[in-house]
Amino acid sequence: MDCIPSKMTIQFNIDKSKKIDKTLIYTNNRKLLADIEGSLNIRINGNDFFQENYILLLEFAVAISRWLENFEKGIIQEFAYESMDYSEGTIIQFNQKNERIWAVTSIWGNDNIAKEICIQDLVSSLKDFLADFQKDIYDEFSISLTNFLK
Repeated sequence: MDCIPSKMTIQFNIDKSKKIDKTLIYTNNRKLLADIEGSLNIRINGNDFFQENYILLLEFAVAISRWLENFEKGIIQEFAYESMDYSEGTIIQFNQKNERIWAVTSIWGNDNIAKEICIQDLVSSLKDFLADFQKDIYDEFSISLTNFLK
């Protein structure tokens, strides 16, 4: 099956009104996984697939980072984002359909749009999200995402 190039964009907005304890930042305290939250919007080919105003963004970014790290090591596995803030199952999943095509699904997603994406497009969009997110959390809070991957 041929892979039709797709564009997935992941946009976020960190809730900066929430006060973050500076001592947690200096110690890379895991409580920050719950404290850094905001809105998340995933668009596929220009269509809204997923929109949530309150999601644990740092927790999501850590999960994406770990999956990408394994993927780049050749460990190919499905991605399942489950949150400490939601106990009813997986929120966002990436499932391999074949060697080149993956399906993006969500229990909160818009099921009316095509959700299959070429793996290279998926990986590229995830890397773009992580770069933007890392820049924002460092600029705002002096937090390095890599400190949470240890």
